[in-house]
Amino acid sequence: MTAGILVIVGPTASGKKKLALRAAELFNGEIVSADSRKVYRYLDIGTAKPTPEDRAAAPHHLIDVVNPDEPFSAGEWVRLASEAVTGIISRGRLPIISGGTGFYIRAFRDGLTVDIAADTEIRKNLENECTGKGLHALYQTLAGIDPERASELHEHDRVRVLRALEVYYTTGRTFTEIRKNSRITGGDYTCYTIGADIERKELYRRIDIRVDAMVSAGLVDELRRVLDMGYSRSLTAFDTVGYKEWFPFLDGVESFESCLEAVKRDTRRYAKRQLTWFRSQPEIWWTGVLDDEKLSLALEQAGRWIESIQ
Repeated sequence: MTAGILVIVGPTASGKKKLALRAAELFNGEIVSADSRKVYRYLDIGTAKPTPEDRAAAPHHLIDVVNPDEPFSAGEWVRLASEAVTGIISRGRLPIISGGTGFYIRAFRDGLTVDIAADTEIRKNLENECTGKGLHALYQTLAGIDPERASELHEHDRVRVLRALEVYYTTGRTFTEIRKNSRITGGDYTCYTIGADIERKELYRRIDIRVDAMVSAGLVDELRRVLDMGYSRSLTAFDTVGYKEWFPFLDGVESFESCLEAVKRDTRRYAKRQLTWFRSQPEIWWTGVLDDEKLSLALEQAGRWIESIQ
């Protein structure tokens, strides 16, 4: 019988961690983080990494994988997650993939175009062209080369527009062509997916509380410390909610209070985008995990699913 994976998804601050830890305790599980930000070392507070107590309660994987200046892709995450899941199953335990990066989870389950190694010279030329001509011009170039991929992207999606062009100029094949003929997946598993549901007003309230707690825990000092280690603020690792908003404060051009509010605002917007993504996935069974009764029901149903695949 095909091995099973329990998947727990939802927006930031929705209660995923609580559910994942309870599930790990009940079902002898290990947690595989599906979070594109927790892979970076040293960025701990702003990414809400599991505490030492959390890690003692259940083994965690795919946290602190790379340094902030090392490239990391969805394809690399799928590869490492597949290795982690294989190891967990070999130990007779339940893999629990938990996180808010929906693209990673879908790539694990449904497949992802095989990574094309970055060509630094081509990327540098594209970056310079983007600076000189503007992103709109590069988007129009992509539309001429690979109209299918261009139609999937917003013309302001700088990262993916440049990546699609980089793939073409590196390989001579379009992103669409490669995607159709070469894909990687996490493996052949049966998945049961629970979504951490929460009322929007309560979610935003929890986000504000979480951000205040991060600041009290030393978020700004953490950012200063990592920058003092010599890492450039232009890195992808810093181009993320919770860190990039503090640069104007560090530069002395905006107040602490205005940057704090920017973090809260951007986190709420990020959570809204996460919800939109996950709501479009029909396989998710939603439950309000902040309610103990609903949490228990979700775990009971997960338990029945686990029994059915054994």
